[in-house]
Amino acid sequence: MKKIKKRIKSKPVLISIIIFLFLFLLSSVCLIYSILKISNIENILRYLVVILILLIVTFNILEVYKLIFKGKTPGILLFGLVLLILFTIESYTCGVINGIYTSIDNIYKDSHTYESSVITMSSNNFKNISNESSIDGYTIPNEIIKENNLEKTNEVIKFDTVSDVVRALYKGEINVAIVSSTYDSMLANVEGYNNIKSETKEIYSKTKTVKKSDTTIKKDDNDPFTILVLGVDTISSDISKVTSFNADSLMLITFNPKTYNATILSIPRDTYVPITCMNNSPSSKITHSGWYGEKCVIKTIEDWMGIDIDYYVKINFLGVVNLVDAIDGITVDVPYSFCEQNSNRKWGKNTVYVKKGKQTINGEQALALSRNRHPNGDVCGAEWGGYNSNDIIRGQNQQLVINAIINKITKNIDLNKINSILNVIGKNMDTNMTTNEMLSYYNLAKNIALNSLND
Repeated sequence: MKKIKKRIKSKPVLISIIIFLFLFLLSSVCLIYSILKISNIENILRYLVVILILLIVTFNILEVYKLIFKGKTPGILLFGLVLLILFTIESYTCGVINGIYTSIDNIYKDSHTYESSVITMSSNNFKNISNESSIDGYTIPNEIIKENNLEKTNEVIKFDTVSDVVRALYKGEINVAIVSSTYDSMLANVEGYNNIKSETKEIYSKTKTVKKSDTTIKKDDNDPFTILVLGVDTISSDISKVTSFNADSLMLITFNPKTYNATILSIPRDTYVPITCMNNSPSSKITHSGWYGEKCVIKTIEDWMGIDIDYYVKINFLGVVNLVDAIDGITVDVPYSFCEQNSNRKWGKNTVYVKKGKQTINGEQALALSRNRHPNGDVCGAEWGGYNSNDIIRGQNQQLVINAIINKITKNIDLNKINSILNVIGKNMDTNMTTNEMLSYYNLAKNIALNSLND
């Protein structure tokens, strides 16, 4: 150690190479950790890269040791530059890998944020809705009642559904109600409540964050699996806070990894089925099962169809706009000319127009095609309303959009945009598929992409 100190005093330039070596070691540790973290992806290649990094680290440590005792100034400066370049490359690579991993990890939300609102049209009596399995429809409302001692000065009555309590509010039978904060999105398309947002006001709200239960599915990578794709029609930008919603788009996708065979079944939102999680399982539109969250939707479909659903993917409709724009549009053969509200449900200057025919459409147009189920000629003119549409046709249109997105990503996507695409997905998608489960399907996704490029 004394010799090293003496050598450094005689050649102060050695301080720089020691600093560069330390930085290089830090970047090497970061890179090795990042590579090992992305499990189930190119395992042999990952381990070979880690071994190579360790060999380079060992070589550089030995070289620096030699330079400390025998090196000349030009050689020391040159090797210091090499270490600095290696540090830069490793740091950048570490940042890229961590960025992609974090984006994938953000797709799985480990908790839900529920929010309930006290709404009113005047002020007097106080009543709330009931469904004991609902956090924002039962648990939080009761917390609000208890925290504010509301039961002492108000009569508290329980209702079975959101629509029941809002109907009572509109009829003047009650003056104040506690409902899920997404009540306006849930009921906006129900006759009589088209202007519910402006006709009611929020006077108080409370949120509650609840951790998800363990959702890990014990399946082999080669086992067939079923995914429920839930399209959520809401203007909220935070998918983790969308816990009560209209299940406006329902697609069951079953995939066999051995044969690469997939089937897609679209379920019309207005299909009448027994809603499992509601009292006495009354028959109602399947879209209303979303009022009690994705668990209720899944259980309702499983009981109705006699199947098991392994995974769900909940997508904010606003996310469709951002995703399509992030991949520079998609190519779709639009079946008819139409007009539709934009992503904020606005007409007028915000109206979205899409003409019939094969073309590249942007995010707003892709969402409009996914949502359209009524001719809107009375709003936009005969040119844009000369077609027949319904919920079944809308399901077909949604499949067109999904297929176009998959084709664009697998065949034409710019690798430089992968991180931005994953960020868009992370903000607008939620799933019960953990990060490790998503990574376990890497080889499957790679093979599909390669097959798509070849055919």
